[in-house]
Amino acid sequence: MVLHRRKAFLMDDCAYDIMGREGDPCVYCGQESSGHDHVPPLAYISKLDEETKNHLNLRKFPACRECNSILGDILLKDIRSRRAYVHEKLRSKYASCLRMPAWEENELEELGRNLQDNIRSRSVFASHLRDRLSFHRSKRRK
Repeated sequence: MVLHRRKAFLMDDCAYDIMGREGDPCVYCGQESSGHDHVPPLAYISKLDEETKNHLNLRKFPACRECNSILGDILLKDIRSRRAYVHEKLRSKYASCLRMPAWEENELEELGRNLQDNIRSRSVFASHLRDRLSFHRSKRRK
């Protein structure tokens, strides 16, 4: 994946390198991004003096709303540890969905329509979630 760079000035002229554009894949899960994740977080930067700010490697990465929200102001300085943190939280949040067994069509036909629809939609969601959780591994293999 090619990340596009440009400078953005925030928080008292503190420059963040922008590593991609809104709409690019989220660097944590691969979904379409809806904004940027600040690394290190803005809350952390606001507490530093100007001298320290000038020596930091400030970056903004494309991130989807859910991943960015999970990270919040957590101080993890590299993408690998931030991705691991996000994936751990996603696995925990959606644990019941990820544990859901696979259903055969003939089994589903024995159930009522509403329950069939619920199971199918949860299966699609679980599949999508597994794709998100394996995003970085599949990118490395290519």
